[in-house]
Amino acid sequence: MEKRGVTDKLKKVHQRCGEVWTYAIITGRAEYNPAPDLASAFIPHQREHYAHLSVDELPEFLRAIDKYMGSQIVRTALRMLILTGVRPGELRKVEWSEIDLDKAVWTISAERMKMRRSHYVPWSD
Repeated sequence: MEKRGVTDKLKKVHQRCGEVWTYAIITGRAEYNPAPDLASAFIPHQREHYAHLSVDELPEFLRAIDKYMGSQIVRTALRMLILTGVRPGELRKVEWSEIDLDKAVWTISAERMKMRRSHYVPWSD
């Protein structure tokens, strides 16, 4: 798998092997789980980091949003992404029932979150 460059899949296979060995120990079919010992033999998966703006680039980007002649919805969404730090998919699926204007907070339900925990996004004045 390393030769094919699928190191992210290798990690998952390694985890599953560890689970199988743990099950074997619990059910009395094995006395030792060799999977943890193999971890140091694997080449670590190299993650790609997404492009981002530097602090110096942000003012020009905000000016470009203001000059944008397209949809007002797109312009507003871009600003909201910057101000809240939420993922684009979370912003796209926002519902008015999630927003409490009195408390100035947007509560994203656990069902919509990757980690299955509610996420609270404060609104600024």
